[in-house]
Amino acid sequence: MAIRDTHTLDLFDWQPPVDVAPKFDPERVKGQHLFGQLARGISEALSDCGKNRDQVVEEMRAFLGDDLAGKLSVNVLNGYASAARSEAMPNAVRLAALVLVTRDIRLLNLIAELCGWMVIEAKYLPAIHEAMLADEIDRRHHELELLEERKKRARKGWTGGQS
Repeated sequence: MAIRDTHTLDLFDWQPPVDVAPKFDPERVKGQHLFGQLARGISEALSDCGKNRDQVVEEMRAFLGDDLAGKLSVNVLNGYASAARSEAMPNAVRLAALVLVTRDIRLLNLIAELCGWMVIEAKYLPAIHEAMLADEIDRRHHELELLEERKKRARKGWTGGQS
């Protein structure tokens, strides 16, 4: 029976880092305007979600209810995914339903990225908060060091250079 070395990491146990802010491959959603990028992103999300478009429409209609779903159909959904149909862009409520049904956060990040933001899963907020606090601590340490230097210069001014 072989004894396993417990101090050496197993290369086969390695997992790639989690992408906390998933985005579409820029080559897959490139377009001259946001409309074209969003249409391509919707097409990618629909292809990747593991559901057929009838299922997506059915789940979106269930989420939206009759009043908001209106005439939502597979044909309308196909229009959302087509860069050639600029009149067929989903409103914010339908886009939210599409994100909810496809579970594809990349659609939100496509829009948020325009503002320099990213959408992340809520489970990562504590880690971000911790990093922000660490940055604040570093900033305050630096401020304290500057104050300490000013205090030393002030002391030299009234003690004649004697510390």
